[in-house]
Amino acid sequence: MLAALVDPSRLEAQPLPKDLRDLAVTANNLYVLTFDNISTITAEQSDALCRMATGSGFGTRTLYSNDGLTVFHAKRPVILNGIPDFVSRPDLADRAVRVELERIDAGNRRAEGQLMRDFETAAPLILGALLTAVALGLANLPNTPETDATTRLADFEQWAQACELALWHHGTFAQALRDNRQASITATIEGDPTAALALKLAELPDGWRGTATEFLAEAQGRLPSDDFGRLPKTAKLIGNRLRLLAPALRAIGVIIETRRAGPNGDRLFYLTATPQKLETASVRSDSPG
Repeated sequence: MLAALVDPSRLEAQPLPKDLRDLAVTANNLYVLTFDNISTITAEQSDALCRMATGSGFGTRTLYSNDGLTVFHAKRPVILNGIPDFVSRPDLADRAVRVELERIDAGNRRAEGQLMRDFETAAPLILGALLTAVALGLANLPNTPETDATTRLADFEQWAQACELALWHHGTFAQALRDNRQASITATIEGDPTAALALKLAELPDGWRGTATEFLAEAQGRLPSDDFGRLPKTAKLIGNRLRLLAPALRAIGVIIETRRAGPNGDRLFYLTATPQKLETASVRSDSPG
């Protein structure tokens, strides 16, 4: 329904493409991409969606030719729908706005035919309200201050703030986005054993430093056996995971830095917690139970 408001298509929500080429072809034919019934997203799909969100070019050999090159370039809004928490990689979570839909009680449910008839009646009014917001946004944007450039959604936030007075009080969107971002960071970190171990080590009195291999060794005795079994199995994978988690962990007060040190120039990870994070950890450890 959201896509139909601005990009009507006979193609309804579809499965998430398995590779970049199929995603690029879909984006070349649609403006709003909608993918439904998602259970998991692979690392390759996550990277492709990140590129699609911020703009990406993709070149491939033209079919039935030896040296022809077909180039796709797209920057598209993407709607992903599913029941599990399938966005697990921090770089994709940074580009996403999470919306958890409320359960519809049996007494409030409608047959699909009736729902679609009601939507077709309301759609022109909804689109009109959105266009009113867009018109106001175009007028306000030159005088709307730039937002925090450290987030990947800074331009999106600035544009929405330029539009928001048509819909809400000033500051409503910024607060909602901050709350959403915090919830997204929490969801990304919760249940990730690498993040859990990084939190424990960063909260040590002097923090922690060591190689990825030493980080993996620290998991013995610090993590439950189930979490230990879900850790990346090699030092290289541990290092990659720590670098991916660094932005999300920094947002909650855990700093991850890397430096070369020692006679062999080993890559060391330095894990420290901000004073505010340490204070929170102290309160948590002093709490009864």
